[in-house]
Amino acid sequence: MIAARAVRRGSPNVCRRLNSTGQPSTWPPPQKLGFRKTYGRALGKVLLMTYGTYQGLQYLWWNLDLDEVRKEKQAVIVRLEDEVERVSGVSDLPRLKLEERKW
Repeated sequence: MIAARAVRRGSPNVCRRLNSTGQPSTWPPPQKLGFRKTYGRALGKVLLMTYGTYQGLQYLWWNLDLDEVRKEKQAVIVRLEDEVERVSGVSDLPRLKLEERKW
């Protein structure tokens, strides 16, 4: 009852005594916490910028590769259409570009 009343008043001695494990308090906090507090925000920003740069370059590489694949497929389509035209003898075949085709 007395301890509860003291806790409500905010007495630091009672709080320390109630939460005590027999070990003395370690204040100030360990250096590890200080390092995080000092450099955590900067490291977070750098990691975020690195991730964004990586994703941007990955998208750019994917887009360039996709354009190259489209050009190759368009060349194959043109070659096959020419072969069909040569074999069948029909010269009025409709020719569509790869972008006009619906996949």
